[in-house]
Amino acid sequence: MSSGPDPTDPERDEALQLDSPELIECAQRFESDPVAAVLALRKAEADGAGTDWSEAERLYVADVYLEGVDHLMSDVRRDAVERLEEAATWCLAAAELYGGVGRPAEAAEAMAGAGDFRLSQRDLEAAATAFTKACDLAAEGSDVNFEARCLLRLGAVRRGLGDADGAMNAYEEALALFEKTEDLGRRALALRALGEVQAQAGLLDEALSRYEAAMTIFEKQDDKTGQIRVLRALGALKARQGDFEMATKSLGRALPLFQAVWDRSGEAETLRDLGQLASTMGNHEEAISNLKDAMRCHAVEGNLKGMALDLELLGRVAAAGKARRRAALYLESALMVYRRLKERRS
Repeated sequence: MSSGPDPTDPERDEALQLDSPELIECAQRFESDPVAAVLALRKAEADGAGTDWSEAERLYVADVYLEGVDHLMSDVRRDAVERLEEAATWCLAAAELYGGVGRPAEAAEAMAGAGDFRLSQRDLEAAATAFTKACDLAAEGSDVNFEARCLLRLGAVRRGLGDADGAMNAYEEALALFEKTEDLGRRALALRALGEVQAQAGLLDEALSRYEAAMTIFEKQDDKTGQIRVLRALGALKARQGDFEMATKSLGRALPLFQAVWDRSGEAETLRDLGQLASTMGNHEEAISNLKDAMRCHAVEGNLKGMALDLELLGRVAAAGKARRRAALYLESALMVYRRLKERRS
């Protein structure tokens, strides 16, 4: 996460005078061992310190907590699980302090940091709570862009929780806010994410409209990765609608983009999807050609599992096309690769 202002920077508050012994000790220790300084300060708070801190001192402590988080997360000597828990706790403490001294925008950033760490801990409920609070704080601080960014993260968490309605609401609110800003990139992300949730909910026409709007922005910005994800989503949507030709066109448009960003894995998955679409339409030779290309991509990567699945699909397609001998050869080859994969794992 991005840290707060540097607590050792005298320009942060030129008038700041540290009178409390625990804060004087923290300032003395911070430059040499910031993590230890924060841990000592947290212990002092737990023992009852802080009730007589001035507003300037509370602001200083909040800055210290956020600056300490960055040092904590880079300290690989400490247990990773413990670091995440400490980092989330320090962010929450900083958010409370910033809020208490009338700094809602900074409180929002600290709260969002806590949400990110809760997400890393796979505690989705706690992450959702933190991002919801971050949205409210950003709104209080009139930070439209940051509120929208928090809503994007909240939407992703809601999706993870299986709450489609909650995710759609968050993405729709984010989109409405991004439309007030010049942040086209994140507006496109909100459109695409909203389309994905709508597609999962069966709202295919609404999803199509969102994808097309997102694609327009991604193309304007020459965002190839963004275009790829939308084109794959469009392909899946068109296939669900039974429009296999349009699905094939969408996925076909994605192929040169995968090559442009050197994504062999994504290219292979798309070629496999194209092969399966061609097979569904009865174009067995085209399906075999696409699946062979997918297998070559997986071979370049050394992806045995991908190669085995490609060979298995080749066997099924060949069998569907009445090429039984060729089907048997593909399936035998798939079995050999699966055996190699098993040996490698044992």
